[in-house]
Amino acid sequence: MRLSYRTPIEKETGDASLIWTKAQVTKENKAYLRSLPNHILWERDGMRTLLVHGSPRRINEYLYENRPEGSLVRMLEPINVDVLIFGHTHLPYHRHVSVVHMVNDGSTGRPKDGDTRACYAMIETGVDFQVVFKRVPYDVEEVAETLIQKDLPEWLAEYLRVGGKISTS
Repeated sequence: MRLSYRTPIEKETGDASLIWTKAQVTKENKAYLRSLPNHILWERDGMRTLLVHGSPRRINEYLYENRPEGSLVRMLEPINVDVLIFGHTHLPYHRHVSVVHMVNDGSTGRPKDGDTRACYAMIETGVDFQVVFKRVPYDVEEVAETLIQKDLPEWLAEYLRVGGKISTS
């Protein structure tokens, strides 16, 4: 279980990634990304589901699994949903808080849990709510080499090779 917001190595790699991204993304790319909805809300089997990237409040808010329940309850109360699906941390989990199922669906491109495979969540609604995390292998080495060929930092290729578990030693 994660004990802090981000480790020093996660902060360093995140900052480097942000610098690279800002240098690569065009004005047109940014305009397109800003045009996308920041959430998707739908209802199925009598359950209201909200899909966001980070949290219902902010696209870049981290909702780690060990976040205190009181903090989550305060965040969830005003949104009136049964299911909240999100990502951003790249760490899959399902947690039931108050009356809301919180599902972090994992990562399909930059895992942080030591498993190099892509991860997604299958959610079964209805009488018996269930979440199953599926893992899909892919050619990580091919992707890592492509990143290097595209002049992305070597550490990012290594990050993929080890499933996000980069050591500081």
